[in-house]
Amino acid sequence: EIAQEFSTFTEDVLIEILQKYAEADLSTINSKKGFLKGIIKRYRQRVSTQAPPTGPNPNTYNTLPFAVRVKIETLVATGLIGPNDIDEKCCQELAQYDEQTGVEFLNRLQNADLSTIRNKANYLLGIMKKKAPGDASRIGATRAPQASAAALAQYRVHPYYPPYQA
Repeated sequence: EIAQEFSTFTEDVLIEILQKYAEADLSTINSKKGFLKGIIKRYRQRVSTQAPPTGPNPNTYNTLPFAVRVKIETLVATGLIGPNDIDEKCCQELAQYDEQTGVEFLNRLQNADLSTIRNKANYLLGIMKKKAPGDASRIGATRAPQASAAALAQYRVHPYYPPYQA
């Protein structure tokens, strides 16, 4: 149950939650599981009530998956990006991907040498555009069924070339 709740947080946030748990005097706590759940609940409330970065529309920002919002807020809080670096267009594009892929994009942004990047929003959009538009990680995307070689053989069609025309 708690492990499932942990899966919604980034590694940095998880470490912070566990540090808060470790700092407590556990000898005075009857329900350690309940205490940990309380920390998680307070952290979620704190993150959800924080104002989003001022760049995007709050309605668009709030459509992002929870872990993506936490990652953006972590990047802003650590100073890697400014509060206006993730704009409306970035949020709209991030909303098109599942949570794991969105966090992956933000991790790539975090790992880049940002000192040489003037427009972080466009850089992030470039990272996202490199991902194939038909990729299944895109919400609502489906992959086209692939015909097997045996199925194509019955029609005498080579899978890579159009049929020979005389």
